[in-house]
Amino acid sequence: MIKLLDKIDNYYKFRKANLKHLPLLPGIYLFLNFEKKIIYIGKAKSLRERVKSYFNKNLYGKTDRLVKSVDCFSFIKVESEVESILLEAKLISKYKPVYNISLKDDKSPIYVYLTNADLPYLTLSRKKQIDAKAKSVWGPFTNSGNLKWLLKSIRRIVPYANHKPSNKNCLYSQMGLCNPCPSQIVLEENADKHTQLIRQYKKNLSNIRLFFAGHFKKLEGILLQQMKTSSQNQDYEKAQIFKNRVTILKEITSPRIIPETYIQDPYYSDKVTKSRLNSLKTFLNRFMPVTSVEKIECYDIAHLQGTNAAGSMVVFHQGKPDRSKYRHFRLRVSKNSDVDSLNEIIKRRTNHFYDWGIPDLIIVDGGKGQVNVFKKAVGQYNIPVVGIAKRFERLLIPTSSGFIQTKPDEGALFIVEYLRDEAHRFAQRYHHMLVSKNLLNIVE
Repeated sequence: MIKLLDKIDNYYKFRKANLKHLPLLPGIYLFLNFEKKIIYIGKAKSLRERVKSYFNKNLYGKTDRLVKSVDCFSFIKVESEVESILLEAKLISKYKPVYNISLKDDKSPIYVYLTNADLPYLTLSRKKQIDAKAKSVWGPFTNSGNLKWLLKSIRRIVPYANHKPSNKNCLYSQMGLCNPCPSQIVLEENADKHTQLIRQYKKNLSNIRLFFAGHFKKLEGILLQQMKTSSQNQDYEKAQIFKNRVTILKEITSPRIIPETYIQDPYYSDKVTKSRLNSLKTFLNRFMPVTSVEKIECYDIAHLQGTNAAGSMVVFHQGKPDRSKYRHFRLRVSKNSDVDSLNEIIKRRTNHFYDWGIPDLIIVDGGKGQVNVFKKAVGQYNIPVVGIAKRFERLLIPTSSGFIQTKPDEGALFIVEYLRDEAHRFAQRYHHMLVSKNLLNIVE
């Protein structure tokens, strides 16, 4: 949760020797003048390195005038880049530092707000000329690049709307990033369905407010409950969507690993990855012979009601993504099922075994049908194949006596989920590109 300062107690003279008090972590720094009034607020991925840059001798213009006005500095540590962006906006709104406006090329800061429409939608305003009846207002945000990144991240967690209803669903709706779309709601003729869409739309608005307030844990709890409910209703596809949203939320709001950990042990990250790979190999060898996990491939399919189907292959080498080896597959023939689509993909993949290389392990996002298709295609190469079951955190492993569905330990699970999420992301990205291209062709 984001907390504002009531008063500033811990401040240090603006001297290079005092940089040691700043951590190598994300946070907010505050510059105070000789009257102990806040004159500038900034955010940083590394507080020490950012404030250190102000001691550069080659400063000009407004930045030079700012530094000459600074008497001391203070700082606030945060958990993540997201929290620093939101906290910076809140503090600027509270203290209104004079240099935060004048240092940004005389441009007015940006505000984000929910309109007062019957179906409120998220929009931006360069100046605070916002309808007094606006539902919620957040800002000011002094960096448009940070704000665009933030809104893009929020959309992957809460598929919000940023437009009025029209006579057709928007492009983001086709991508699952505006759901429900205001246009979908007003065009829905079934009363029960219309009510259901309105209810979901209001939940999205509530979740947006939670995010901007910094209530990340509360939002995570809501998404986890929706995932659990969907799973209990055996709607595993929908449950997977909520799980992916939780993963993204955690990724952008979780604390960074302290840099001192790497300073003390430069090979810390490699050791953790190697341990996880060994864990995966040991786990799989309980059920099937796996001689190596150095090169792992993972496959996934993305489509919209069978249209614009796209497949992905991601490759991990020694536990880390090897993005130069990633491949997209645009399906040549319309398929009726993921099994048919994956069958085409693995056949095309085996044609390139000798120029792309042969994997040590294949993971496919799917059930028995998908695993069997891959096993049949790569059987002569003795490549082990496992599936990721629809029930979460379970691997589907083929054995001589049938399939076993079981949960690996934490280290092995981390590698598997990382692969699955990468394959899903890569497939979705290509699918969205195909959807966009087709929509543009329709417009033309």
